[in-house]
Amino acid sequence: MTEPDRNLVLITVLGDIILELSQFIGMRYAFVLIFLLSACASEEEKPAPPLVDGQYRLSDDRAAFEQLRKEIPEDIKQQNDETAFTLQLFSEVKKSPSEIREKFQEATSKKREQFTKKQTKMRELYTRQERKDREKFLKDLELQRKSFADRKRTSDERSEFFGDIDEKRRDYFEDQREKRDEFESEFRDQRRNFDSYIADKTSEFNQQLKAYTVKYNEKQKQESQSQQGN
Repeated sequence: MTEPDRNLVLITVLGDIILELSQFIGMRYAFVLIFLLSACASEEEKPAPPLVDGQYRLSDDRAAFEQLRKEIPEDIKQQNDETAFTLQLFSEVKKSPSEIREKFQEATSKKREQFTKKQTKMRELYTRQERKDREKFLKDLELQRKSFADRKRTSDERSEFFGDIDEKRRDYFEDQREKRDEFESEFRDQRRNFDSYIADKTSEFNQQLKAYTVKYNEKQKQESQSQQGN
């Protein structure tokens, strides 16, 4: 039954009740009584409010959490990954310190190899593009010379033309040297930053490994005493 149908039935029933009651208590009091009863009934039919607001529900929090993950900056995600990696190494006092150090060294060696390969590739691509641009430039100069030599020129025209060609050549190679120097500077900075990063992470690892070694030796000692007692 739809909401309008229910309202129509309710009005009809209330009308019949009012007519019946009016015979005993009067029309005015019948209306008052029906009004009080209907008010109570409407209050009982109201749905109970939720225990918490929608913004605090776990389902809503989950959706918001997924959205927040997308908004986390990349450097923070990387820091979280690094923390997870370290926690995984020292999560349980089971492996010997030498085994943990070996795993850490394997991880750093892998990262160093990846970084070196990437830098090598960058230099190869830069050198290839640099050579391609230089060859194109020199070819264009040669075409300009041939075009200029197609007809007879005056001494002043030849002097001006070849002067412009020499200037273009000097400017081009000077610009190429500056770009190469800038590339090599950035290249060295990347290597320096990477080496510094690895050194910092190794220092942090050594401190954690030192504390882990104390726990590991203590556990080994307790297990040895327990076995002797048995």
